[in-house]
Amino acid sequence: MKKFLKLALILVFLISIFSISQSVWNSYSKLGTLKGSETEIARLKAENKKLEEEKKFRQSDFYVEKQAREKLGLAREGEVVYLDEKSASSSSQAAEEEKIANWLSWVKLFTE
Repeated sequence: MKKFLKLALILVFLISIFSISQSVWNSYSKLGTLKGSETEIARLKAENKKLEEEKKFRQSDFYVEKQAREKLGLAREGEVVYLDEKSASSSSQAAEEEKIANWLSWVKLFTE
């Protein structure tokens, strides 16, 4: 009976050690995952801050006016816009080339 009791105590002790070691291992692996997630959160917060600053800049009057001048060719009331002859002729040539290229692409589409 004493042998059986010793054997049972040893078995309970081994099971307890195994269970505790498994819990420690799970906690350790979850800690690694947590640190990785914290690093990802910090990176995303920095990216979010950068995007917020860009959004604020793009909503500013300066940026809107700049885009209106550059892309839409708009000017303020009372301003005179001067065009360089070279740039005006090159833009009209580019438009002509686009029309030709478009026409040629249609021909190629139906003939090939």
